[in-house]
Amino acid sequence: PVIEIFTENGVFVAPTDVTAIEVFAVGGGGAGKEGYIANSRRNGGSGGQIIMQTLSVTPGETYAITIGAGGLAFTGDYYKWSANPGENTSFGNLLTALGGLGGRCDEQSSQTTWPQPVVEGSATGGSWYNPLTYGAGEDGQLCPFDLSSFPDLDGKKFGAGGGAGGGDGGETGGGVGSIGYSQGTPSTFYGAGGGGGGYYKVKATDGYQGILIIKY
Repeated sequence: PVIEIFTENGVFVAPTDVTAIEVFAVGGGGAGKEGYIANSRRNGGSGGQIIMQTLSVTPGETYAITIGAGGLAFTGDYYKWSANPGENTSFGNLLTALGGLGGRCDEQSSQTTWPQPVVEGSATGGSWYNPLTYGAGEDGQLCPFDLSSFPDLDGKKFGAGGGAGGGDGGETGGGVGSIGYSQGTPSTFYGAGGGGGGYYKVKATDGYQGILIIKY
């Protein structure tokens, strides 16, 4: 089998003998929500949506590929209901993996919300109101293709959720939430959500860009 990896916008030209391909697509991760009051521990961003699908293609035809950027964390608008989402990853008009939602909060009490809204097929960002994870983001998903020729990708989980303020990011590379006045760790792997903010006006971290993998 042939594996093609796209980490930036580009095109796929279907080979003359190929009429079907398998696509593993990951949207950009959502940003974490920044801190507002002391110990507010805002939610982490959700991971980008993951879609795997077999697509029919026409030999020789060119298909545009768009890779979704991660959501950017911001400061200053502390009452805003949610942080910036990630952008969509797409294969022509045949498949779209949505960007992960940005971390959210209750704009009146400045507390994190649970359950946090999430796009189907993506890992949710951490919330301290989640009795199962206590602030940690959910783990991402493995790609079912054989990626042993790509050591930077092999065995890693795509689209992890970011941790709430003070919480760990999901596997692989979900942003770690801020602790106190120290900014958390940025997301570091494809489709991962950013970590949430901690204390007053502590910036959250960005989501990570998406990726698209083709097998034929």
